[in-house]
Amino acid sequence: MRFIGYDEKDAYFSSWVDAGYTVFKYCYTDDTERLIYECSDIFSVSFSMVLDEKVYLVVSKQADAYLQNYLIAINAEGTSSRQLFLSSKIPQVSFVEESFFAYYEKIEKDKIVSCIDRIRIDTFKQMNIDTQECKVSDTGTLKGDYLLYCGGLNDGLYYQKLKLDNQQLEQSKVVALMYYDIKNDEALKVAETESIYIFLTGTKDYLILSEYIYNPPFYDTGKFIEIVNSEWRYMTIPDITAGEDILNVYYFDTEFLIISPNILYVFCPERKSYERIDIGNGIEEKTSSIQKYKSTVGYIRSNSSETTLVCLKLG
Repeated sequence: MRFIGYDEKDAYFSSWVDAGYTVFKYCYTDDTERLIYECSDIFSVSFSMVLDEKVYLVVSKQADAYLQNYLIAINAEGTSSRQLFLSSKIPQVSFVEESFFAYYEKIEKDKIVSCIDRIRIDTFKQMNIDTQECKVSDTGTLKGDYLLYCGGLNDGLYYQKLKLDNQQLEQSKVVALMYYDIKNDEALKVAETESIYIFLTGTKDYLILSEYIYNPPFYDTGKFIEIVNSEWRYMTIPDITAGEDILNVYYFDTEFLIISPNILYVFCPERKSYERIDIGNGIEEKTSSIQKYKSTVGYIRSNSSETTLVCLKLG
């Protein structure tokens, strides 16, 4: 069972059962569960969230050599869906400023086409932000441009554009950091580095990332960067290491919630201070993924005797 999200009235969960993929909601007031969605032919679910009493899913279904991806919205009136793009792998999807952003790739004979698309939540309209192509040699090396990881907070989207010259992906030393400004609908290069990032998100003024490290040392891979007049001011995020990378970040006006597999930090840029939050009370307890609702985050904490929705107010 996976925790999808919550609001004032309900908590939402999903699970894989013999019949396929299901979504149900639990009502706090009358202590009841109700199935709200069921599908038997879903291959994977790359994204799920709750917003304004709707559950949004991005799912993949098998379509010959590719995966056919769909955006699905579920509410009390029923279900609506939009057929999206074909991909060779499960896409990576994020939600920023009333739009979904999907990073995916298609393998076509001797080349890889990587894409980032924007899908508006109000119209389900899909538009391409960037597409790049690289050739694949007989030995598996790549030549050309390749897009990698995207994520953003509040006003835009960060992603990476790698230049490869008969190299393996991790050997690229020419990495352009791109920023897509949602309001102005334009992508600009903000920096060029020799590093690849396994996690990347932020605002126009702040950047949070986990470095992709494949040689020692494997520690201090998490960075918080303040951007002041094009100058980058680095701060190391405590206890972020290779294999224990940043999973997600939420932004609350003046604070960032930084989530890794074992650690939860609230970071205030003005005070330059981190507050560590322990979300478990012992080895016998299990905690779910962490979801955002308005100015709070919530997670499910359970043990052998009870299950509790825990909410933390931030900002």
